[in-house]
Amino acid sequence: MNIELKPCACCGQIPRLFGRETRDYVNGKWSEYTRKYFWAQPFCYPSCEVGNMYSKKYGAIGGPSRNSEKEAIEYWNSTFGKED
Repeated sequence: MNIELKPCACCGQIPRLFGRETRDYVNGKWSEYTRKYFWAQPFCYPSCEVGNMYSKKYGAIGGPSRNSEKEAIEYWNSTFGKED
């Protein structure tokens, strides 16, 4: 199933989906396991400062990430995406 990111509700630009894999360092040792997290980030700035500020305030930028690509896309679409 392919879910697409909705455009920014403020400026209409399509955000990009990012992901990162990390390994924790605890008590002087690297964890055996890695974890992945994902987020959608708009690129409104500087053309749409309102959209960029809104995204930062409500966690699209520098806020909570999600455990899967699907969850990150659903979060963006339900919170920041332009209604059809």
